Amino acid sequence: MNVNMPLVNKEIWSVLKTNTKTTDLKSQKIQNKVVKTSYSLAELIAFLMELKKRVRYYPDGMSKAIRMAMDSMTMLAQANRELNKKRKDTLRPDLSYPTKLLSNPPNGDVENSVFLFGEELGKKVKELIEGS
Repeated sequence: MNVNMPLVNKEIWSVLKTNTKTTDLKSQKIQNKVVKTSYSLAELIAFLMELKKRVRYYPDGMSKAIRMAMDSMTMLAQANRELNKKRKDTLRPDLSYPTKLLSNPPNGDVENSVFLFGEELGKKVKELIEGS
């Protein structure tokens, strides 16, 4: 489960209105907290799993605590995906038509990307324009 806060692609950031950039920066602050919380939770899960190996009493309680922490991690990952979607929806009105067409690739294309709209967006837009 990968939880990261993707950056806005340079090609998109450069054409955004000031108000849109401000709104996205505020969303990034919230998303950054979600990401940092997920890393802390991952450390807690690892600690609990190690502790479970060493502690002989109350194994059911340890298993339940690990399960609850893992469920929390799943919810944080879902919240992160929703934040990514909301950020994209906020940015789209400022985009040109070709960029809008390419700004909604299947989730697998951007899920683990460093960039909000996936890798090589500029190249894909150029290819789309030249192919028209």
